[in-house]
Amino acid sequence: MSTDYKITCPNCGKSIEVPAEFLGQTGDCPYCDQPIKIPDAPQHKSAIEKTSQVLSTAAIVTKKSFLTVKIFFNKVKNALPEKKPPRKESNLLKPKAPATEKQLKYIEALGGTVNKKCNMQQASDLIEELIRTQPATEKQLKRLARDGVDISKPFTKIQATELISQITDAKPPTKTQVKLLIEFETDIPETRGEASQLCEDLKNTSKSTNSQRLKANALGGAIPINATYLETQDLIEEFELDNDSEQGKPPKKAQINKIIKLGGDLAKAKNRWRAENYIVDLEYEAEGAKEEFEIRIDDALDVFFGPYCSAIFKKPTKSIMQKVLHYGEQQGWGMNWESDLNLDYYELMDFAVYTIAPDRLKDGYRPPKKPKGIK
Repeated sequence: MSTDYKITCPNCGKSIEVPAEFLGQTGDCPYCDQPIKIPDAPQHKSAIEKTSQVLSTAAIVTKKSFLTVKIFFNKVKNALPEKKPPRKESNLLKPKAPATEKQLKYIEALGGTVNKKCNMQQASDLIEELIRTQPATEKQLKRLARDGVDISKPFTKIQATELISQITDAKPPTKTQVKLLIEFETDIPETRGEASQLCEDLKNTSKSTNSQRLKANALGGAIPINATYLETQDLIEEFELDNDSEQGKPPKKAQINKIIKLGGDLAKAKNRWRAENYIVDLEYEAEGAKEEFEIRIDDALDVFFGPYCSAIFKKPTKSIMQKVLHYGEQQGWGMNWESDLNLDYYELMDFAVYTIAPDRLKDGYRPPKKPKGIK
């Protein structure tokens, strides 16, 4: 058990408890967050040292009277420290973790001076400071000069970015913005920033436009009546892929075989790009189903063959339980039949296990009979 030593912070004067394993290290005060050099030697004798001094006299008193022995143990008891309430974590001084290699490389990339002895928090603060004070790039200065800004005074990268954004937002709307707003049949604002916000709002709230429907019809596709602008854009992209000279070709033989293997519907894979997307969806569903089935196996083993179950079978392996659950589904007992409250699932489980793995039946037990009312 490690011993805690008390030290006093030279900066704020607070008393701090320091575990023995941190002696000789440097850490930050939990009260004022200033660095402290923890001394190598403790500032007081530990209770263990006091107790060992008393125990050294044990050999002298072992043959004396009961009273003498009682006095001896009282001395030991008095040498032990009083029981203190659990200390709060904030009262412990713990050296902070050193800076990571990634942080040090980032500091170097930002043009800072790398101090390998700094801790993680100090490195993080330095990175923030370097980012905040990093000068504007040559590209930013050229753009500001082109917009008539006096670049003789110094700019930080952050200041230049904000100024460029303000200047850009104050300019007239772009041709693309104007075209889209005309398509939405709405008024055109004076600035580019206002036009940008209005375009985003309309994209998210408006239904499909006439030009979108005309484009979809030209590609041989149909747009649902209540489709939004963004939904219609997605559909148009799909129609364009359907008409692509390569992606629009019939699915490859390998794609067809994979869809059949995954239990998919070939009608949903009319061309190559749709077949590829469909395979991704099927694999994702199969992976999810696999995880769910593994949970079913674990649950069935715990419920029917756990330590508190009086099963007539030795606990099956996961492989056997997988076959048992599939067997029940094939018999028409339904999905998750092993937990269906409308079924006598204990009898069904015994019968299914014996059917799949009869050798798991414990010695001295009769084989289970087929439950009544099942196929």
